[in-house]
Amino acid sequence: MKSIIEHAQKKPAITYPCLMKSTRSGAVVLFTAISTGTCVHAGGDNILGEYSTWAMSNFEPFNGAITLSND
Repeated sequence: MKSIIEHAQKKPAITYPCLMKSTRSGAVVLFTAISTGTCVHAGGDNILGEYSTWAMSNFEPFNGAITLSND
């Protein structure tokens, strides 16, 4: 008999500022500190530019690119 355990990789510590994506609405937020940031891509009920305190449990790191413009 054989038994193998594979350990999940630890998530790296979050450093701020950083972009994170909501797992609920798809909104992307520029976080400046834990739970504090500005919405830079709207999703769900969130609006672009909304500054708020956010539930970190609803976010995951965003690894894409965001382009902001004055259109």
